[in-house]
Amino acid sequence: MKKNNNYKWVKHIIKEVSELEDGKTEVTQYVVIGRQDLRFDLFLVSSFTDFILNLPHNKTTTQVAYANVVVPFLNYVYEHPDFEIDKITVQDGIDFLNSLNVTPYTKYLYSCRLETFYIYLQEKGKRQNARLN
Repeated sequence: MKKNNNYKWVKHIIKEVSELEDGKTEVTQYVVIGRQDLRFDLFLVSSFTDFILNLPHNKTTTQVAYANVVVPFLNYVYEHPDFEIDKITVQDGIDFLNSLNVTPYTKYLYSCRLETFYIYLQEKGKRQNARLN
């Protein structure tokens, strides 16, 4: 994907309200990742949402914690005009982590979450053997 200032990676928390048979309502929340078209205010859900929705211990707070790392990382790497997600390197992750102005502990947490995302990308590439976007 070429650099395009008209898009930004974002996360949204989706709330679904279901009416149960007994008349009560149930609210389900989950996080989606996508690209926001800044010209038309259009949100396009990305396949990266699959990563968020399939995390272990998958509560909304966990989804948000991971999305709060993945979304800035995607914005960081896609700033480079020749970046392609299927050619991601460890150095890309290191550069991103070094660009953050956070405590060492927060950087450690981010690196763990980013490592999980890298593993997801690798496994998805092996399963689909196709370009991710």
